[in-house]
Amino acid sequence: MQIFRLTVAWLILGCLGIRAADTGEEKAILAAIQTLFDGMAAHDAVMIKSTMAADARLIGVRGDRPAGSVTRDE
Repeated sequence: MQIFRLTVAWLILGCLGIRAADTGEEKAILAAIQTLFDGMAAHDAVMIKSTMAADARLIGVRGDRPAGSVTRDE
């Protein structure tokens, strides 16, 4: 019974550690998204580019028009 309790305790602690890592990653992702929207609001191309990979593409879709795309640098 003691081994079972220790095993369960280690599993719980392990899961809490994994969740803490997810929270850190989640905060980093949300920070990048917020920077993107702040850059868009400020019309700041440098700020917007800072959130994107070099090979990023932006794809615009509007109603029944064909989708268009531009590179990060365009």
